[in-house]
Amino acid sequence: MVHKLLHESDPLPIPTDRDADLIAISLHLSSARMLEGYRMGLFPWNDSDRELVKWWSPRVRGVFFPDGFHSSRSFKRFVRKTSLTTSFDRAFVAVVNKCSDRFSTWITPNMKSCYSELFEMGYAHSVEVWQAGGLVGGIFGISIGRVFIGESMFGSIPNASKFALKILLQRLNEWQFVVLDAQMPTAHLDSLGCTSMARKEYLGLVNQNARQVATIPGKWADIDSTCPWEFLPEVDATNCTRGN
Repeated sequence: MVHKLLHESDPLPIPTDRDADLIAISLHLSSARMLEGYRMGLFPWNDSDRELVKWWSPRVRGVFFPDGFHSSRSFKRFVRKTSLTTSFDRAFVAVVNKCSDRFSTWITPNMKSCYSELFEMGYAHSVEVWQAGGLVGGIFGISIGRVFIGESMFGSIPNASKFALKILLQRLNEWQFVVLDAQMPTAHLDSLGCTSMARKEYLGLVNQNARQVATIPGKWADIDSTCPWEFLPEVDATNCTRGN
């Protein structure tokens, strides 16, 4: 049964084993509603802002474990030789815009607005890939506790999006995240190390890890990847600054 939420105050439903992939539809979308959904294993996915907001929880979820990125021999050679550079949270809006710049996209104007709000709140983050000062690749998503929900990635040159994903997973592994949620499994993602997880297992993982710890605060651009993080509700980032 698809739940219909007619009021902004109506709570999102908790997915059950009996549910199909589509869990609910609502009239409203906001950054607060998105956080509510992510913490319950739901995500919004629409083709247009003119549609009712659809909330999904796939019965089979695509996930990356932070230490599970698969590098082919050719990609390992590419990483050794590349002159590409990367950054975190330096060009979040540009990455979102690049990800949405395609013939068909679910990243609607309202979604962009919500993502920008989540970025300012310290929940949304991006990885940027640069070549000679130009943005050529990137990935963005939402950090909830020790779960990172990957939303979209792009690459305008070969291997740029793959490089962004590798760098993100490396950072998540350093910070003891438990999973990167890729939402829908695909053959391409599978080739990079994505694995399929049953909804019940995924929801248990989210319930255990999305609420027990605080999301790493602030912009990741200002945090050194070597900063040791204690995943407790009180996280002190005052002494963690970007290294030279």
